[in-house]
Parts: sequence; structure tokens; C-alpha cells
Amino acid sequence: MAELNEKLEKKRRDRGALDFDLPECYIVIDNRGKTKDIVPRERTVAHRLIESFMILANEVVAKHFNDLHVPFVYRVHEIPEEQKMLDFMQFVNTFNIRPTFNPSKVQTRDLQKIINDIEGEPYAKTVNEVLLRSLQKARYATACLGHFGLAATYYCHFTSPIRRYPDLVIHRIIKDSLNNRINESNIDALKEFVFDSSLRSSEREKLAERCEREVNAYKKAEFMQDKIDMEFDASVTGVSQYGIFVGLENTVEGFVSVVDLPDDEYIFNEKRYCLIGKK
Repeated sequence: MAELNEKLEKKRRDRGALDFDLPECYIVIDNRGKTKDIVPRERTVAHRLIESFMILANEVVAKHFNDLHVPFVYRVHEIPEEQKMLDFMQFVNTFNIRPTFNPSKVQTRDLQKIINDIEGEPYAKTVNEVLLRSLQKARYATACLGHFGLAATYYCHFTSPIRRYPDLVIHRIIKDSLNNRINESNIDALKEFVFDSSLRSSEREKLAERCEREVNAYKKAEFMQDKIDMEFDASVTGVSQYGIFVGLENTVEGFVSVVDLPDDEYIFNEKRYCLIGKK
């Protein structure tokens, strides 16, 4: 399985699929529900091979049902907007990176090349995060529009029917198709159902992600409560006109106001993600 996974990963790399590999955290809680520790989430060979087989299953199922012309719920990730790509190209110029791709027709491999070229650089994480924010949001749709991030022509969410609703919808459609229960008498109702479930699933996904972010932020704040006045090494993860965002090794983030920076008059350059003091 591990050997097959390596071949599948190489196949995805060759077609240009994006792999950000941004750090994720694992929040350890005690038996009273309090945050005990925050550690980087490990991505092992086991995780990667399961991911490879899931992606392959999703692609095969999506292609099969697209070929059958059966109403279906696809997972789509469309090409980035031209302006977002222009802004990103201007941003990476700061690091002497000179992309040559057409921002209106960018291909996944163009962006993966940048990720590969900056690997190991101190600014790699920031560039990866800015790139991630420059991409469109993946969503559920009734049309097979492809998955830009995976460089996949066909894609759906098929592998988690016990926890994700679009997968459950797909399994029901597959059962109906296998049992010849999709016909002219119910095709219009199925089309309407697939449209409604795609739209609702996309909306609920946004809410679920917001909930997850808020819970993580709460548990991280809880963990740092007894560490006030302690000093930590940190990296600048973002800037605004009011100050800088900093991240610790364990993925906890905080905000440093311009008031707490060395005395100066600071100018915020939004395009270059810079906060520059006049001195």
C-alpha cells in the first residue's frame, strides 16, 4: 500500500497538484475538558496513503457518474480569479520571485513550482498562506467543473457517508443507479434535490469551518492564560494597519499592536504585506 501510495503521489505531483503542507495543531485536553497541551499534528505515511486512496476513489466515482450523465453532487474548486493572481504575483516579487504565468489562465503546476522553489526559506509559510487565501473556495455543485487544487478533471466527496452529507447523497444516488431506480419519472425531482443539497452543503460547510476556528481559538487562548509575561520565539504571520500578527511554533497566534512596537510612525503597504516605520 505504501509503495502504491508513492506512485499515486508522484502521479499527482506530475500533473501539478498543490501540496501546501501547512502545519496543523492537535489540542490535547484533560479529563475536565481543559487545554493541557497544543502540539503539531503529525502527518505520517499512514495518513498520506489513506489520503491517496480516498482521492483516487473520489476521482473514479466522479468520472463514472459524469460519464453516465446522472444528476450528481460534485466537489469543485475553480480556477483562481485573475485579480487575485495579479496581487499574488506582485506580492512574491517582494522575495525576488518572478512568476511568468498568465494570471487569467494560471495552471496548478505554475503555483506548485513556486511552492517547491521556496521550500526551506524563512518566508515559505507566509507565501503559502497568502497563496491559499488567493485561491477560490471549494464548494459543492451539480456541474463537474474540476478541482483546481488537485489538478483533477473529475472530483466528488464520496468516502465519508457517515459524517458528511454530500457523501451520503452520492451513496443514495449510486444505490438508485445500481438498482435502475433513476428514470424519466423522477429525474427532474432528482435534479432539484441535487441542486438543493449542493447549495445547502456548501453553506453548512462554511458554518462548520467557522465553528471549528472559534473553538480552536478559544482552546488556544485557554492554554495561554497562565503564560502571560512569558517570552516566546515567534514568526510574523500577517500585518494590518493596526499592528502585526505573530505565530508560535505550536500554531498559537497573537496580535502585537503598533502601540507596542518601537516608537515610530508606521505605514501599512497592503499589496506587499508590509508595515514600515518611517525611521
